[in-house]
Amino acid sequence: MGAGATRPAGARQMVLYSLSRKTHFEKGELSRMHKKFVELAKREGNPFTITLADFEEALKMVGIDESDSTLLRAIFKQMDLTESGVLTGQVNFSQFCAVCSCMLSGTIEEKTLFSFQLYDTDQSGVITRDGMVEILNSINSAASFFGDPTLSPEEAKTLVDEVFDKHDPEKTCKLNYDQYIDRKI
Repeated sequence: MGAGATRPAGARQMVLYSLSRKTHFEKGELSRMHKKFVELAKREGNPFTITLADFEEALKMVGIDESDSTLLRAIFKQMDLTESGVLTGQVNFSQFCAVCSCMLSGTIEEKTLFSFQLYDTDQSGVITRDGMVEILNSINSAASFFGDPTLSPEEAKTLVDEVFDKHDPEKTCKLNYDQYIDRKI
């Protein structure tokens, strides 16, 4: 479908129904979100995907008000990854809904996996100390904007050091998912 193409109403309804079964959003919510998503996507000339430029506004439509650029890029990457692990620079509505659903209403397991993927800044399947510190400082920056309690950069580094001291017994300076969730390997 070209830049000006639209999906038939029946196909859109099938997508919304499918998403309502796979996410924690109801069909009515998804319909409203889809309408706004398409408006944002059309700004870039493709009614089916958004770019990082419109991502902050898209998050606001689901109640996530985030302005820290490092954190926005990290969340966008989680939505942007294709199944083969390739970054495209664009997010489609299904990807957007799946990650937002996890962040807002996901199970503990879904949120834990999401947080691991967020800290895995280079999508290598492991978390590094530097990657964890970078994301933790961004989260703190966002929290401080809203007046929430935060850690200083030194406290964040100390916390990450403690996590790695406890969960990285071989001192590789990397944590895989099992180590991250403290599952005995």
